[in-house]
Amino acid sequence: MRRKTVNKKVIAFKLILIVLLGAILGTSLFFSAKIETALGIGDKEKISSYADKTQIVEDDLTIHYLDVGQGDCTFICLPDGTNMMIDASLSSKADHIIEYVTALGVTQIDYFILTHSDSDHCGGAKKIFDAFEIKNIYRPFEIAMDASNSTIPYADEKLASYYTSHESEKYSLVTTNVYRNFITAAYGEKYTENGVEKQAKVTVSYDGLKIIANNTDVNFTFEFFAPLIRSTTAFDYESTQTYGYPTKIYDEDREGHKVASGVTKNSCSGVMLLEYKENSFLFTGDATNLVEDDVRDSLTASERARFEKVNVFQAGHHGAETSNSEEFLNLIQPTYVVVSCGLNNKYKHPSEAFVQRLENLSHDVNDYLLRTDKMGDIVFGYSEDGSLLYYASQAGSGNAITVYWWEIALGIFVVVTVVIISVKFTKNVHATTKRVVNKVKKYK
Repeated sequence: MRRKTVNKKVIAFKLILIVLLGAILGTSLFFSAKIETALGIGDKEKISSYADKTQIVEDDLTIHYLDVGQGDCTFICLPDGTNMMIDASLSSKADHIIEYVTALGVTQIDYFILTHSDSDHCGGAKKIFDAFEIKNIYRPFEIAMDASNSTIPYADEKLASYYTSHESEKYSLVTTNVYRNFITAAYGEKYTENGVEKQAKVTVSYDGLKIIANNTDVNFTFEFFAPLIRSTTAFDYESTQTYGYPTKIYDEDREGHKVASGVTKNSCSGVMLLEYKENSFLFTGDATNLVEDDVRDSLTASERARFEKVNVFQAGHHGAETSNSEEFLNLIQPTYVVVSCGLNNKYKHPSEAFVQRLENLSHDVNDYLLRTDKMGDIVFGYSEDGSLLYYASQAGSGNAITVYWWEIALGIFVVVTVVIISVKFTKNVHATTKRVVNKVKKYK
């Protein structure tokens, strides 16, 4: 049998090719960041921003976007030692909210904000009020009515009666049980302070309303930029048991066309900006494009500057197409966007149109879209050195598997090296090329 001879020239040629390949791919690792950006892979920012729970300082500001299915509930531990809850999701999610907040050591809520009357925002409020003492309550300018007998609960009857006697314009009526239960609970809420029982303060939210730190050593501001004030005549507290002003009702669009009742209710939502440590956090409830347009038009130059480059934006209306307009997103340019939505929800939130609008923005981070249906409870806070971090309750949280350039480069090196070693090289260039192609196909 004829012995195979070793072609030293071919072996040398193969070794040169392998070394050259290694040198090229090795050199490319020095440019990993640029390559990953160009290819849309990698996640270097995620390494510094996605954190373990223990890395976040507990006595600093923390914002908890709770996983409450197709609803909204955000709990904020403010740096002055007070706390705030924005919305209370569905009644079926109240137990999770109560358990979560209780685990934080909370027995009394300083500020409770209801953005609007939809059940996925106020459904759990009654149970929340039963579980915790509430000091300050911020409500929308929507009047609760009993649909069965067309009567208004005593608290809202006072507000409606006073308003209609002073203003000729209409107000928004809501006939759902969950909203009526919220109104009844809000005006009956009491809390204890220094051994004295006090009545909770109820305020209709309005543009210009501010919540500031009660500790001069801490500097944060929480400000409402919507609902817009419709009348500069404030409610008389003695007559209404309510602070605040009548706010704009959205029953028509800008062209004067009637809008659906759902749009009117959603548009009662507040637009709220929390600012702390050079960072800003924006909340808009279910505010529609109509509200977003009004807010943009109402901003002064200095206010507009505060809206530019928001660090964390909780998407309006769970990422619906009818909120989060392109113009509004271009103004705020959010670094992170949190979407509170239910897994496989029937509304298909977040909408494809909304996600596309986000993709059209320029981002510094790849993991900017954070979803409670995929990540569970999402918490933003600060590290010991003051860096903004976040973590999520579900293991392996994230939108996709993160792929880095070094992994791709290593894979290329292994595959091509195997191909180089196994392919028979001859002087027939065409035949050799064909063999190389076939080998590559084999390893794909």
